[in-house]
Amino acid sequence: MIQVTKDQHFVPQFYLELFADNGTIQVLDLPARRIGKPRPYQSVCYKPFFYGQQTGIQDEVSQHAESLFGALESQIAERLPRIIEHARLEQLSNPDLDTLAYMMALQLMRTERFRDVVQKLESQMLKFVSTTMAHFPGFTEDARRLAKEHGKEMSEEEAKQLQEFLARGEYTLTTDNTSHMRFIAGGDNLVGFHNLFFFKQWNILKATGQFCFVTSDNPVSEWLPSNGLYGNSFLERRHYFSLTPDIMIESVNPTRDDKSQSPAETVQYRTCTEDDVLVYDMVIAQHAKQFLYGKGKTEFQQLLWQSHKPGKAYEDFHRTYVLRQDADVTDPSESN
Repeated sequence: MIQVTKDQHFVPQFYLELFADNGTIQVLDLPARRIGKPRPYQSVCYKPFFYGQQTGIQDEVSQHAESLFGALESQIAERLPRIIEHARLEQLSNPDLDTLAYMMALQLMRTERFRDVVQKLESQMLKFVSTTMAHFPGFTEDARRLAKEHGKEMSEEEAKQLQEFLARGEYTLTTDNTSHMRFIAGGDNLVGFHNLFFFKQWNILKATGQFCFVTSDNPVSEWLPSNGLYGNSFLERRHYFSLTPDIMIESVNPTRDDKSQSPAETVQYRTCTEDDVLVYDMVIAQHAKQFLYGKGKTEFQQLLWQSHKPGKAYEDFHRTYVLRQDADVTDPSESN
């Protein structure tokens, strides 16, 4: 018999454990601006049957996805301690970066926030198609024919009312998880994102002071440098991923002069000031869906404090990651 997994994590437990202290993890509820009681790290970042076509409802899709991701996670978890040691010793190799690229690619695609984006885009597309079709000649005849093919009778008046309703566009379409699951379960997307991450510029940021890096329910933060007419390519976007409380990965557009250089040959290592660490924590907070996680309360208290009484870290964050992007976010303690 196949073992059924109900509680399905969209952030893996082996990763969350890195931010736990004696098995518990600190939690900051961003919308509520509330630091909660420490919780077992296994009790966060999951939902019942998250990978099902309908969240919360058991089906074969949810179990196949759980099995697939479990196998990938086991391979990454086995290699991760050695990779973390290499990062601290400033000795990351191409195989290390290869594993980290898979880890970041998988984590980028599987969260609630990414699902929200996929569903929003799908809903907008379906609404655009529906509204456009309502303006086509012969819509009422096609609608009545389709209704009849599905065993329904539709009058001419009902077809006209449907046409008017769709043409106004005053409605919202919701979708299930099908498109999201197809996206993340398809091997091509995982490999594609892996390749993009692997060949970007890797900057390893180290926290050595009183403040640590935090993570969130959306661990891979994607920051767009500008909102230009054509947007930003994946390589132009910056990605931030807290690997551990003392190590953050900054993934940026590669600028290698020698094209024969491998990513490992151009990795840059930098020790952050305490204000730098807070700035990067604000970036993580800016892209979280609802929760931040960390080893202690100190960083959370600083984020909340600086949102009320801005200091150097808040000013640096706002100047670099808000004003340059012309974004709506003005408070790193508020989830957007």
